[in-house]
Amino acid sequence: MSQMSARLPWSLERTIAPANRPVTISALKRAIRLSVEDDSHDEILTMYIDAATEQVEHDTSSALITQTYKMKRDLFPSDQSYIYFPIRPVQSIEHVKYYDQNAEAEATFTEYTFDASQQMIVLNADASWPTDAIDVKITIVVGYGDSEPSVPTVLRQAIYMQSGKWFQNPTMDMNDVIYTDLPYRRLIERFTRSDYP
Repeated sequence: MSQMSARLPWSLERTIAPANRPVTISALKRAIRLSVEDDSHDEILTMYIDAATEQVEHDTSSALITQTYKMKRDLFPSDQSYIYFPIRPVQSIEHVKYYDQNAEAEATFTEYTFDASQQMIVLNADASWPTDAIDVKITIVVGYGDSEPSVPTVLRQAIYMQSGKWFQNPTMDMNDVIYTDLPYRRLIERFTRSDYP
């Protein structure tokens, strides 16, 4: 089975949201040349930051600020020795749990190694996935860090770009969308390549 097909059966659910935003309102105001003291646009700017963050995370299959996700699958994979994570960067694995049908209880699986460079866990030598397992759950901590400076500058710039575009032209027609999305796409291109990071 290819690595791409190994990604598909898992569902992904965020269980702990990030504590901060990857871009602050003050930083966005400076980027779009608004007075930092002017708070009359704060509500809409916050909405734009959140929307742009969601778009950047979706387009790059990433999490910007530290957060926790749970991956779920009915069974362990039967035809590969690894499990690839469909979101990056993964900071750590909290646990791999499953329901043991034989013991009729939840169990923890530990016979794996976390390969951070490949964003996956790999079975230890001579280990195998439990065959009596159902309801597999892997809890992972993802993100570049806890605060704005930890997020790559390019991705923060993409959020500035999208938020500023929406603020300056909130009723964009299709031609505007096509034209103004090109710089954004070029900006995040490196983060959307299959060989990144």
